[in-house]
Amino acid sequence: MKKAVLLLVVLMVAAVGYAYTSTGSGVCSCDSCADCTDALNDNANCYAEVTLVTDIIDQPGTCIDNPENFTNKTFNCQGYQIDGDGTGDGIFLNNKENNTIVNCLITNFEYGIRLSSANNNNFTGNYVYDNAYSGFNLSASSNNIFLNNNISGNGQYGFYADLTSTGNSLDSNTLCVNNQLRSNFFDVYDGDSNTFTNNTCDSSYPSGKCDNPCSYCYARNGGGICTVGTDCSCLYSALNDNANCYNEVRLNESISAYGTCVNNPPRFQNKMLNCLNNVISYRGVGGWGYGLSLSNKSNISIKNCIIRGFTYGIYGEYITNGSFEYVSTIEGSGSSMFGCNSAYGILLSESSYIKLLHINASSNIGGPSNWFGCSGTGLYLNISSSTLNDITANNNIGGRGNRVGGSGFGIMLEGSGNTLTSINVNNNAGSGGIWGGGTGTGLYVFGENNNIARVTANNNRGGGKGANGYGIYFDTVANTTLSSSTTNSNQYGIYLLSSVNNTLTSNVALSNYFHGIYLDSTSSGNTVRSNRFCENNQSGGDYYDAYDEDTNTFSYNTCDTSNPNGLCARSCALLPSGGGGENKHKLYIYDIAHQYAKKGEKKNVTIIVENIGDYKEYDIALSLTCPSSFSCENASLGDLSRAREKNATLGILGNVVGNYLIKVEARSEDTSTETEFYFTVEPECTKNDDCASDEYCRNNECVPVECKCGYVENHACIPYECCDNTDCDNTSVCSEHKCVPVECKCGYVENHACIPYECCGDSDCAENNICVEHKCVPLNYNIEIENATIEVGEEFVINVLRDGNPAAGVSVVVVYPNGSTAKFLSDSNGRVNVLADQKGSFSFYLENDPNVAKKAYSQLSQLASQQTVQQPVTSAEQPAPQACCAFGVCSSVFGLCWYWLLLSLAVIGVLVGALIFFMRGKMRGITGRR
Repeated sequence: MKKAVLLLVVLMVAAVGYAYTSTGSGVCSCDSCADCTDALNDNANCYAEVTLVTDIIDQPGTCIDNPENFTNKTFNCQGYQIDGDGTGDGIFLNNKENNTIVNCLITNFEYGIRLSSANNNNFTGNYVYDNAYSGFNLSASSNNIFLNNNISGNGQYGFYADLTSTGNSLDSNTLCVNNQLRSNFFDVYDGDSNTFTNNTCDSSYPSGKCDNPCSYCYARNGGGICTVGTDCSCLYSALNDNANCYNEVRLNESISAYGTCVNNPPRFQNKMLNCLNNVISYRGVGGWGYGLSLSNKSNISIKNCIIRGFTYGIYGEYITNGSFEYVSTIEGSGSSMFGCNSAYGILLSESSYIKLLHINASSNIGGPSNWFGCSGTGLYLNISSSTLNDITANNNIGGRGNRVGGSGFGIMLEGSGNTLTSINVNNNAGSGGIWGGGTGTGLYVFGENNNIARVTANNNRGGGKGANGYGIYFDTVANTTLSSSTTNSNQYGIYLLSSVNNTLTSNVALSNYFHGIYLDSTSSGNTVRSNRFCENNQSGGDYYDAYDEDTNTFSYNTCDTSNPNGLCARSCALLPSGGGGENKHKLYIYDIAHQYAKKGEKKNVTIIVENIGDYKEYDIALSLTCPSSFSCENASLGDLSRAREKNATLGILGNVVGNYLIKVEARSEDTSTETEFYFTVEPECTKNDDCASDEYCRNNECVPVECKCGYVENHACIPYECCDNTDCDNTSVCSEHKCVPVECKCGYVENHACIPYECCGDSDCAENNICVEHKCVPLNYNIEIENATIEVGEEFVINVLRDGNPAAGVSVVVVYPNGSTAKFLSDSNGRVNVLADQKGSFSFYLENDPNVAKKAYSQLSQLASQQTVQQPVTSAEQPAPQACCAFGVCSSVFGLCWYWLLLSLAVIGVLVGALIFFMRGKMRGITGRR
């Protein structure tokens, strides 16, 4: 029994021991970084190859971290992706040899593949891109092969090999658009003399490593501006190129896509997409995908774009400081072969400091469904601290549902601290269904501390079955101002649900089907002042111009019906011609819209006064009651006949930021009237975009951007990499505001300059000098004679020395006793042999340095001296010395010139050959006679 239990335990351990799979013949498959590392460590089952069988996404830190037994193996990713979280290495090898890494897509690490003391490995067919520092990084790694890899879009270098990495071979690789950080980096950096063949790249250090230039589907215009017009993938590539397209990408012709056009280029940051009013369109049936899909972006700008037909025209999440100007996202459709989808012109989620200016997000239609129709929305905005101005979102319609229709919204705003002005949201509608319809809403607001003005929200309709249409709908809204807006011909003009402490002033709600303004029982603390609610309850039911279920504050409002009574201060009825018919003195001041002005800016406000009484009014004075921080003007209107009106323009200047209530009084000799209006003193700026491009917002004031070493763009100083050499390290100089290495082929770099050596080779030195440790030093030649006195017929042996060592190939001049000269070259041992064929003094010196000289002597032998002394001859009669030189060779043997000795040997050889030939012939004759 114990044995059985033990066997069961062993089998269970064996079953769960490996998370990777052995497929036989030494091959294993894996699907995670940990499993792949374990497989590469397994020499029993995975001794030949490990294959990746799925993508690895968002891997924290290093993925393949130097498996101990990863030697003589192949790691084959089979085209799958290894994606990091921006830290660590995709693959790290230390002291590993004879491995092959093939078909891997490695991205979003600090280093794609990093080698340390890793030799004789092979990297083929890998795509290493979008890593923070380098695609490949080599330290002390040699004799590796890199073949057909694509190493592109990395932050610093595509390929980096340090000084200790030698003998590596790079063949047919593509290394393009690296140096995304736009600093002193290159596609290729070679610290030593590695071998580069048929590689495609644009920049290398040292130069000459790129055989082919990179090709681009977009034009690089310089200054960080690129122009594209090919297709969506090309637009994506340009937006993702920070090396060439770091300022602006311009779309110069319309493009289309079946599905998403541009899907979140990682390096679309701090730059502009300018479509130049060209169209990005969906070319399929119905609608599908995204025109532009963006996530985690900052300081981006999109302008002059027309995006048509997608389910999402523009989709963005986690966008900060984004600007959208003159953008149309129209005719989006949620109807597709994939079923019902909601359609959005623009959807921004979890975003802040957004600027939306001159936007048209109209005619987006939700998809139909057998059950619930999908919504159609112009703009869905979950944003804060943002600005919307001149927005049009009309005719957005919910999709038809067989059971319940979809809703249509012009704008849905969720967030706080936003400012909306000049908003047009008309004719948005829900669709119908058997069970019920969808709502139709011009402007839907959820949030607090927003400032909304000049909204036109007319003719918005629900889809029936109890579904209503709303001009403006506040849902759980607090501390928000709504002013100078018009909500006509909806089912509800203005609707407040669970909303508190808001201010509504100078708004108009006319001819709505039900209530002009409605505040439910959970809405309290709201101030409704100086609005006009007239001719509502077009349905003829139990509805009112103004309906308040709680105790909100109503004052100076014009309306005819209200619940409870007393919400209307003036009647909507037209006054009888010629006066009020009440036998009274009476003046009327027309409603004054909410006014806005910057701090310190004078705002001229026109005020109209009408005599609605039965008598002429004399000497009418028009005066403003303003806060102490204001400067306000007054005026005299003079006399005013009955049923007549006059106006005056009064200047108002506020010096303290805030919202204020200003009272206006018109007083004649017999009567007076007054009204109030809101005046907002806005700061000169709340964000940089409120200032000129060369200014920024500081303490709500626009101040110039200080930029001593850089250029000003978008309210900021974009620093140059350098403005003078001191901004660079000591080995670089500042050239065109970039630090570039000092070229110094023969010298050393110090304090940004090349300090030249005296020499780098002997050719750099004067004659008879050599280069030693970069200094020219004298050759220090010398000659020595082994036998300074010899007999005539013997040879002098001269040794030529340089710095005490034999010197070959040095020309030695010999001066014979009779005054003639000859030249000899020292042999490989530094020796020269000179025959003493005359008696007397011989002189020897170097041709290139006559100061290096020696003398030697030859004398007659004792036998010769005993012979009869001949009459001496003059130097003129003495025969020329025999120098034994021929064909560039000067030598003698046993007193004979070398050529005479050679000739003698040749003659002897001929004679011997002839003798042998003769003897053989004689022997044949004897043999024949036998």
